[in-house]
Amino acid sequence: MQKLSSEIRRCASIALVVIVGLVVFVGGIWVLEFLFLKLFRDTLDIKSAITLVATTGVGLALALLLAPITRYVAVTQPARRESVESYYKAKTIAEYLQQFRSSGDLCSMLQNWQPGTDPGKAESEAVKEKFTLILDECFGAKRFYYALVLLVLISAPILFGAIESGLILVRNGYKTSGAEAMHVLGLRADKISIAAIAGAYTWIVGDAITRNYQGTLNVSHLYWYALRMLIAVPLGYAIAKFTTDASFGTAIAFLINLFSYDRISSISASLVNRALNMPASAADENKDILIKLPGIDTRTAEIMAAEGITTIAGLAAADPILVAARTGLPFDLVVRRIDAALLWQYAGTDLLVMQHFGWAGASDVIDYQMAPVPALLTDMALLTAGKNVASLENIVRQVNANDYAQFIRRLIRS
Repeated sequence: MQKLSSEIRRCASIALVVIVGLVVFVGGIWVLEFLFLKLFRDTLDIKSAITLVATTGVGLALALLLAPITRYVAVTQPARRESVESYYKAKTIAEYLQQFRSSGDLCSMLQNWQPGTDPGKAESEAVKEKFTLILDECFGAKRFYYALVLLVLISAPILFGAIESGLILVRNGYKTSGAEAMHVLGLRADKISIAAIAGAYTWIVGDAITRNYQGTLNVSHLYWYALRMLIAVPLGYAIAKFTTDASFGTAIAFLINLFSYDRISSISASLVNRALNMPASAADENKDILIKLPGIDTRTAEIMAAEGITTIAGLAAADPILVAARTGLPFDLVVRRIDAALLWQYAGTDLLVMQHFGWAGASDVIDYQMAPVPALLTDMALLTAGKNVASLENIVRQVNANDYAQFIRRLIRS
């Protein structure tokens, strides 16, 4: 109930921002139209004036869309990169490269190096240079350029058509007859198309603002934004066909485009299942599903699933830098969840009990090995299912023998 009420408050605040933004945007367009007609009444015909106002509206709309994206690229992303860099010294960089990015030259250079110790001067410079290239690949601004240009090229003509058609509809008293000659390209967007485009644009801007604030924007999201603009009108028409009331269809076309992709897919699947009398999919009983890991909520699991990490075993073998870069999750959170996933590999659901004894992840088990307290295992064995002191000691040995668990511990304790 508390989660539902917080979700309602969040949706209400988003709706309020959207309404205010739309009022300001539409009001600005009307003011611009009035000013242009006032200033250029004698030099411009009505078609040219509308084109000029629509072009200005597109510029304003793109400025609002690009503002959070460019801020993320210029400010938020560099801050996230610094956060990752703060965890890595020369010895942890070398160990990371051995785990995930080993190459022939580096392998030969580090063949006599022992994890946990500082590499030599030449080795340190080599691994730091390689690490800088990796961070440029994961957090560099250049990876956004192509997606950003594509988003602008797709959005600009679609927004122009919607704004131009909206201005012409308003000027003609919402009558569509005789308005074709006023369109620059002779293409007319009706009310449903305009509403669908407005809904998609509103969702895109709101999502970009949210992701910039949360630091979770990625290049793939820009491609999804471009696709969302392309499918806005077909999606609006498809849903509007379910009603015979034209005005209600316009509202539906706008509202359906305010939903996220996941929500639209869920609604579509529900409608198809109901229409074809298909049973709903059963809940996933996989014991290794990521949502079962302590500290992983539904939203985090969905974010990781979008990047191909759907199981605890997959997370336990994941590259923490790539996971943080692609999901936008804080690096320290990613490292801690990998730490927990590594212990889950040996303890399973007993990890829920072990947490109460201070074993939240593999790093805590390694710390125990350095300063063992036998009474702790005795107390823990009383509460864990089917485990005695001997089996818990075996878990301690297995975790300590795991090189990746040792690396994660050094990363956390650095």
